[in-house]
This record gives sequence, structure tokens and C-alpha cells, in this order.
Amino acid sequence: MVFAQSGDQSHYQKLLISVESMARGYLSKRLQNPSDLEDLTQEILISVHNARHTFDLEKPIFPWLYAIFNYRFQDYLRAYYRARRNITQDISNSDERGLATDPQLEWEYRNFSQKLLSYLVPQQRRIIEMLYVNGNSAEEVSALLNISVSNVRTTAHRAIKRIRSKVNIPYE
Repeated sequence: MVFAQSGDQSHYQKLLISVESMARGYLSKRLQNPSDLEDLTQEILISVHNARHTFDLEKPIFPWLYAIFNYRFQDYLRAYYRARRNITQDISNSDERGLATDPQLEWEYRNFSQKLLSYLVPQQRRIIEMLYVNGNSAEEVSALLNISVSNVRTTAHRAIKRIRSKVNIPYE
């Protein structure tokens, strides 16, 4: 990165090849669709390219890179779940009643969701509901609750970790 920032194109090319390999490794554990893996890898490379001037040469590169990987992956998840929510709304608004859900299953789902959310403190619950139930972005939640985006993401991360620990799902 030191040479890349000073304009050395061969080192910059090597850096991007290494970043691509690391990004694929990071994403391959988290994504099953090869098309999404390819698209997200390209988005990460673009983000690294656009943010390369922000890298502090005095600090290690891996935390900086993995922060970019994580932010891009979180953006992907938000878009993915927002799209799924829109599809679900379209189905529920359609006239094809053959797709209607079983009331018993719907009740069980709501009950289970409420049980999981009950493990959280009020602030965590509010943030999880705003992010994952309502589909708001971290920036929108930040503005609505008047807290930093970083605080929103940290609180959501801790909330998910807490829920997973309560239902015995290991956190990666």
C-alpha cells in the first residue's frame, strides 16, 4: 500500500490482486450465490480503490481492509433483506390467495420473533426492529435516534450476538 499510494502501478496491481483474494475468502463463507460473490468482490475492490487515500501508512492494513469488507457486506445484507421484504409485501398484496400463509405459522413466527427480541435491552430491541424489521439503514436509524452510525452498528452487532448466544447459535 505504501508503494501503491506513492503511484507505483505494479505494486498497486499486486495489492488489488491480494485484496481480491482476501475478499473472496471473506465472502465465500458468507454467500452462497456465486453471482453475488462476484458482484460484492468487485464492489469491495472499487471501495478499496476509492478509499485508498484514507489509509494511514502508520497503521496495519488488515483492520482497514476488513472494515471495508464488513461495510460492503452489511450494505449487501441491507439491500438483500429490503428486497425480500418488498417481494413479501408484493405477494401479500396480490390477489393470488393460494400464496397466503397459514395463520398458525404466522402466529408461531410472531411469537418466536417476540421471544428473541425479549432477550434484548430496550435500545438494542429498538435498533434491531428499525434495521431488520422496518428495513432502515444504519444512517437512517442514527438520524432517528440521534446517535452515531457507529453506535447503531455496534449495538446491532451486540444485539445479534446476544440473541445467538441465547439460542445457542455460535457467532462467527
